[in-house]
Amino acid sequence: MARQTNIKIAWEKLNKDLSETNEDYRSPSNDKELEELRNEGYRLFDGKAATPEQRMIKNAHIRQRVAAFAPNQVTIKRLKSEVDRLRAENDALKNPEPGRTQRPGGNAPAGDGTTWEQGLLNEAAKLGSPTR
Repeated sequence: MARQTNIKIAWEKLNKDLSETNEDYRSPSNDKELEELRNEGYRLFDGKAATPEQRMIKNAHIRQRVAAFAPNQVTIKRLKSEVDRLRAENDALKNPEPGRTQRPGGNAPAGDGTTWEQGLLNEAAKLGSPTR
C-alpha cells in the first residue's frame, strides 16, 4: 500500500512539474475554453476503461494524439508566421507609400499656353468641318 501511495505522489508531482515547466503542457490562465478542453482531456485519460476492448480503443486514441502533437505544433507555427506576413501585407496596403502625385498632362497648359481642351478644338478646326 505504501508503494502505491509513493507512486501516486510521484505521478502527481511529475505532472505538476511538467505543466509548470513546459509551456505546451498548460493553458493560459485567462482562457477558460482552453482550460476546459485540457481538463476534459485529463478526464478522458484518467478514466477507467470497463472492458479490454475499450482499453484498446483508448490506448489507440492516446497513441494517435501523442503522434499528432509535434506535427500540430509545426502547423501552428507555420500558420502564425503566415498570419504575421498577411498582417504586414495588409498594413502596407492600408498605408501605402505616397506615389507619384502629378499626372502627366494633367491640367497643365500646353507648351503654347493653351489648355488641352482648346488644343483639341484647334486640331479639330484644322481638319475642317464635316460635310453633310
